[in-house]
Amino acid sequence: MTAFRRVFLPLSHTVVLIAAVGAPLSACTTYRPAPIDPAVTAQAFQDRRADWPAGRIMSEAEALELALVNAPSVHQAKAAYASAVAASRTARVGSVWTLTLTAEYSRQADPQHPWLFGGAVDVPVDAGARREARLDSADLAVLKARYDVAEAVWTVRAALRRALLDRTVARQEIALASAQVALREQRVAAMERRVAIGEDGRSVALAARSDHALARQRLTTAQSAEAQATAALSAALGLPVEAVAGLEVTVDPARELPTLAELRGARLDAATARADVLKAVIDYDLAEQAVRQAVAGQYPQVTLSPGYTWERGVAKLPFNLGLALPPPDLNQAAIREAEARRAEAGKALESVQAAVYAQTDAAVEALRAADDSLIQLRGRDLPLAQRSERLTQRAVQLGELDRTDLIAAQAGVLDVRLAEIDAMRLRAAAIADLEAAIRRPADPAELIVIANAMASLDASS
Repeated sequence: MTAFRRVFLPLSHTVVLIAAVGAPLSACTTYRPAPIDPAVTAQAFQDRRADWPAGRIMSEAEALELALVNAPSVHQAKAAYASAVAASRTARVGSVWTLTLTAEYSRQADPQHPWLFGGAVDVPVDAGARREARLDSADLAVLKARYDVAEAVWTVRAALRRALLDRTVARQEIALASAQVALREQRVAAMERRVAIGEDGRSVALAARSDHALARQRLTTAQSAEAQATAALSAALGLPVEAVAGLEVTVDPARELPTLAELRGARLDAATARADVLKAVIDYDLAEQAVRQAVAGQYPQVTLSPGYTWERGVAKLPFNLGLALPPPDLNQAAIREAEARRAEAGKALESVQAAVYAQTDAAVEALRAADDSLIQLRGRDLPLAQRSERLTQRAVQLGELDRTDLIAAQAGVLDVRLAEIDAMRLRAAAIADLEAAIRRPADPAELIVIANAMASLDASS
């Protein structure tokens, strides 16, 4: 019985200590593997289709809603936001405790009580500036991830708007370019006949063929632009190309623009409230927290170590105080580095704000140039070309000119209309750039869709 008490009694103390510490392990989560098969995910994307009735025309707001449901970039940003929220919760759990168990057998120290059992728990003191800086950094990371989602949403919206505009303008260009090719073909045939009967030289027919070749090249370019716009539209909608070929969306290339006073206010708002600007502010705040942590690193990190020891028949309760000392320079190098990174973050913020102003001004100037071009085309060039066509048609009726001259006049009108298409394309792109610069769509329905997409983050977290 004495031997039992010498060996197994202190051992039971240790078992109790281990059981007390290990009890929470019963609530541990079991690892469940979740492998991913790229072939399955690729096929799933290929099988995506728009749940939209055939023949029904979609509004731009409805197209945006569909895009935000499917866009991979938005889903990735939302997943990153969920990760940041989880990391913020983890940061609040606290520091990791360390359990140290000891055992020793020595009959020379005490033949009657040869065993020594003990244990100690190291508890880092997680308080003060270090803890506050860590928690603030985690919260700032969540906020930054939220702004990343906002940027992803807007990127999808901008890509969708640009793809729809490009496809609309390309289709208008195809219609005009096709008519131009038909007229050029008629002129080539007429010139060949005149050359055949000796009325004109061969150079006239060659010039007509050159004009026909240019018209066909313009048509081919327009058809290629439509195909590229369709591919861009499929990317913006998060669907394969086959799924968007039959989708029709109403597009308003000429939207109501803000006045000059409204534009100044919108530009200032964008320079302070755009998601990328706010992300730069968050980066500065994170750099500020890094300075705070570096300053706290001048002081020792305290660790408390309460324990229990059964030393050869005597129970003891030791208590240790551990200090993790700062570097020899009292963390001054780390502080200077953190301060330099904070200054860098401040300059990065200024750079982003300057880019907002530059993008807005560039879009306004491009819009002004496109408007000037349209005014000239519609107010001068097109009326002149149409007047020339009417005069030529009257001269043909009077027998003063022939059919080839009328074809040339009609082709001239189409040339001006094609130039008008180019100016409309530039104007639409300028409007899209302006909306992207101030982060404000002209359609109120789109604002609601974007707000709902951001509100879903709060519901999911």
